[in-house]
Amino acid sequence: MRILISIIILLSTAISTPLFAQRPIFSIGPMIHINLPYGPAPMSFSWGVEAAVWYPLEKSLHGVDFGFDVERNKFRLYAEYQQTLPEITLIGFSAGPCIQVEKNKPVSIGAQGSLWGNVYLGVDARIRYIAGDAFTFAPGLYFKLPFYNGNIILPVGAH
Repeated sequence: MRILISIIILLSTAISTPLFAQRPIFSIGPMIHINLPYGPAPMSFSWGVEAAVWYPLEKSLHGVDFGFDVERNKFRLYAEYQQTLPEITLIGFSAGPCIQVEKNKPVSIGAQGSLWGNVYLGVDARIRYIAGDAFTFAPGLYFKLPFYNGNIILPVGAH
């Protein structure tokens, strides 16, 4: 519980900065990953949902995301800082803490980071470490529906 409170305080402090006084872009959507742990653990699939909020700053976008991921008997919650590459807002990286709840084990904490590229349908290459588990490489696919000022953002020419 202390970990969750710490994450909430950290993210609320980040959101109170002047950067977040601008009008945000929101996005939400499903994700699927192939989890490839380093070592003897077997490969597995996971699915989840992620929501993000983005703010323009200079020539890139900055934001935070919150999500959950379900894998066999594991459930993960995470929050990440995200940033796009300068002038190339379709490619970016993210990193942050995660909490894992696994059947018959104590709650574990860890960290994960991703490199990703997308418009609406995206690909990502995630690396995760949870205390007591092996490092995991998890390539995946996701779909994000972006909203700005309460409206869905459609590609140019779409109606």
